[in-house]
Parts: sequence; structure tokens; C-alpha cells
Amino acid sequence: MKIGHRILGLGLTPKLLLAGACLLIIPWLGLQTLQAMQRFLIDGQAQAQLLTARGIATLFHGRDDLFIEPSDDNSDFADIPLYPLAGRILLDGYEEDWQSLDEHALVFDSDNGSGFSVLLGQNGDHVYGLVRVRDASPVYR
Repeated sequence: MKIGHRILGLGLTPKLLLAGACLLIIPWLGLQTLQAMQRFLIDGQAQAQLLTARGIATLFHGRDDLFIEPSDDNSDFADIPLYPLAGRILLDGYEEDWQSLDEHALVFDSDNGSGFSVLLGQNGDHVYGLVRVRDASPVYR
């Protein structure tokens, strides 16, 4: 509709503002969807943990023999000594930090060539362990 030479309706500025407002709604909707998905996944994990706990409880129900105190005869067991570490241990899977304590490792071997060695170290309030496993017939997959 024309009144004089001017067309009534929305000009360019209101149209751009309306389009911008519509485009700002899209990220908000995405965030709402992500939050709903997160709640759904957390609820699913809680249900799975509950079912696992119920399964374990059912498995151990009536098995009082599992919780009988063992006898105090621990003559077959040996203490693993704890050695002080010179510095912090870098947990990277390499043995460089353990070189100074290598001679203190407890070695457990078997007849077939397999075995393992254990070494424990302490730095402050932290206890670190190094376990070396030797397998006579490793299976690579």
C-alpha cells in the first residue's frame, strides 16, 4: 500500500534485527539439546551402575563364606619394602626414574621362563610402583 511515494512495512533495519534475533536462537537451542542429552546419558550411566550393583549383590547374597577372616598364619607372604625416591617419578611407562633402586627389586620367576619383578618407592605422601612382567610366550594381537 502506498501513501504518497512511501511503502508502509518493515524497513531494512528491523528486518536485519529480526533475522539476527532468529539466528541467535539457534545456538541456544543447540545448548538446550546438549544439556538434555547430557542428562539422558548421566541417567543411563546411573541406571547401569545400579543394575551392576544389584547383580553383584545378588551374586554375593548368602555367600557368608567369602567374608571369613583368614588365619593369622601369613608365613607364605613376604613384605614388599618401600624405598625412598630421590625425586618425583614421571608416569610415562619408562624406567629411567627407577635406575638407582633397580637392585632392590623383588623378582618372582616361574619354571617356564615367565615372571615379574616389583619395586615400590615413596616420595613425600605418594607411593609409586614399578612392575616388570616377563612372558615366555606373549600373544600379539
